[in-house]
Amino acid sequence: MSSLIRLLQGTVTLRICGAELERFLNLCAECQIRFWNHTKHTFDEMGLTIAARDFFRLPPIVRKTRCRVHLCSRHGLPFLLRKVRPVLAIGVILFVLIAWVMSGFLWSIEITGADAASHDLIRSALAENGVKPGAYTKRLDLERVRNQILIDLPEFIYLNINLHGSHADVAVKKRIRPPEIVRENGFANIVAKEGGVIERITVYEGTPEVSPGDLVVPGQLLANGYMTGRSGVSVPTHARADVYARTWQTKRILFPLEAEQITLTGDTYRKYTLVFGKKRIKILQKGSIPEHECDRIIKKTQLSLPGGLTLPLYLELETAQVCRLDRALLPLPYAITFGTQALEDSLVLSDTDRLLDLRFSATEQNGTVELEMIAECVKQIGVEQ
Repeated sequence: MSSLIRLLQGTVTLRICGAELERFLNLCAECQIRFWNHTKHTFDEMGLTIAARDFFRLPPIVRKTRCRVHLCSRHGLPFLLRKVRPVLAIGVILFVLIAWVMSGFLWSIEITGADAASHDLIRSALAENGVKPGAYTKRLDLERVRNQILIDLPEFIYLNINLHGSHADVAVKKRIRPPEIVRENGFANIVAKEGGVIERITVYEGTPEVSPGDLVVPGQLLANGYMTGRSGVSVPTHARADVYARTWQTKRILFPLEAEQITLTGDTYRKYTLVFGKKRIKILQKGSIPEHECDRIIKKTQLSLPGGLTLPLYLELETAQVCRLDRALLPLPYAITFGTQALEDSLVLSDTDRLLDLRFSATEQNGTVELEMIAECVKQIGVEQ
């Protein structure tokens, strides 16, 4: 902190020559002239640093000690402002003043604990309650905002807002609702949603219509909704059963052997832009960024002052690498590998399904390769009807 104060006030480095150097230092101490970086070069020469404002208090001490004072260097803000133009100095002062005023407003909001789909909903609720970019932070009643949003959005059980200068951290937590109670009133059968060979069947309510090893087709009755009591009377009920069958699913994909390939030319362009709200000010640009046929990367950084004080300014760096599109012939093994992976990714299995085997075949014709996948699985095929 003392170094910062000295920098703001300005300092001068002096070379003192004379026979009464010790008396010179004693008189400076008596006059409360602080000095530092004291170095003695010879018996009649030394160097030291004092505050710029104390330099004009030295003449009486110089006359008493008959020493000579030589000014070696000057440092600090006062001397820097003398070198720059007054307009620039005024601009710096105005910038600092504006930054200080703008720090009292909210400019950025970060939401954690919610999925991407809920971010817009939370931001809209915050804006309706006054928490939005441009709001004056001293007038925000965060406790009231928190309670009101929890009332308006009952799907959230927790919400907390922390202000850090002109930045707000919003932490939320969704309410975990209990599972819905399935009411099994009324009559229902269990039928097959797809065909296969029955592996096992467990009937909880109702009467089974198939056995392990039976071949079934989609829509076939697997368990009826009647139960026969000891008296031999059939009573209608809501059938419940787990029916697992071995199924075979076939998928095909047509993959071209000729495709467009992106090739970088090596030319790179950069553009720096200062963003303030909807205003964009171009600062520096290296080369002319083409509108088409280039790979663009945009990095946006919010500016801040020392101490973590964020500003409503963003520095945007746009990097573009020029590329061209070439027609390339893909090797057949690469096309088969890529197409096989695409077929595997398209296979959808639930938590209760079990994959037994995958078989692939490939046929090349007319510049394309046709891939076929047969997936053998054990699935739960019973659904209520």
